[in-house]
This record gives sequence, structure tokens and C-alpha cells, in this order.
Amino acid sequence: MKIGEAKQLYQSHLSTLSSYRQKLKKSLESVPENHPNFDRTEISSELSRISAEYERTKAGLEQICSQETLIQNAEASRQESEATAEAMEEMMKCLEIARRISNGDKVPASDEKKLMEYDYKLYISAKNMAMVNKNNKPKEYDSLWDEEETDEPASSPEEIAENTEINIAPPSAGETGAEAPSE
Repeated sequence: MKIGEAKQLYQSHLSTLSSYRQKLKKSLESVPENHPNFDRTEISSELSRISAEYERTKAGLEQICSQETLIQNAEASRQESEATAEAMEEMMKCLEIARRISNGDKVPASDEKKLMEYDYKLYISAKNMAMVNKNNKPKEYDSLWDEEETDEPASSPEEIAENTEINIAPPSAGETGAEAPSE
């Protein structure tokens, strides 16, 4: 069962239990204590049973929400670390291009353009150094960037958490569908 489905089941069950509990409380409060055809003990015990089931269901929902939050946090951290790793990789490529240009070597125009977009001052510095090292025999390099990959948009941590499978039993229906005793 997915977390999103489990949350809906538990919330629905809590709502049903809450409504039934309110009906029992009202029926218990509305009838006088000495009414001959009314068993207060039976309703009180049913109210206690429903309240206990409500608390168990609420605890189960809290556990599901806690798992969902942990999954969301883990996914957000994973996505953040991937983005940081990609940024670091791009920075390292730009530094390598700057080093190659500084040595007077030839790099593809697309790489020069990426360096210029990344850090214009670094690009100018590398070009100035290339003028100093012009006497060297230049090496020719291929691009450091592979052809642009089109990544599919990343799912949000909330979406991933909601669609994660968990092993949890649905809330027990019990006799919560029963009507409260009539007055």
C-alpha cells in the first residue's frame, strides 16, 4: 500500500470514529440518568472501545506521517547532493578548460563559451595567460561536455514519499458503522 493511500484510509477511518464517538457522547448526555429503557453502562463501554480504537488509529496515522516525512527529507537530501555534485563537476570542467587555455592549447569553441558563461574573469585570465604561453606547441582537446542530455524533470520529495510502498495494515473497521442508540 502506498503512503498516500494509507494516509487517506487512516484519515477516513479517524473521521468515521470521531463522528461515531460524538454520537455516543450526545446520546449519553441527552438522556436522564434514571431513564428506564436506557443502558448507560453499555454506551459508556462502547464509547471507551471507540475512543481506544480512535487513539490506535491516530497513532498509526502519526507513524505513517513520520515515515512520509523521513522519506521526503531523504529524497530532498539526495536531490540536493546530486545538484551539488553536478555543480562541482561543472566547476572542475571549467577550471580544466581554463588550465588548457592558459597553457596555450586549443579547446572547442563550445567549451570556451561555457567557461565564459561560468566565469568571465577566469576566461579573460586564461586568455591572457595563453598569450604568454603562445610559443608552446599547442595541444588540441575534445570537448569536456558530452552532448547535452535531456533529463526528465525530477519528482518532488513529497511526490516520491506519497508513492512509496509501505507495509502497514489498513485500519480495522470494527463496528464503527453501527448507529448510536436512539434516545
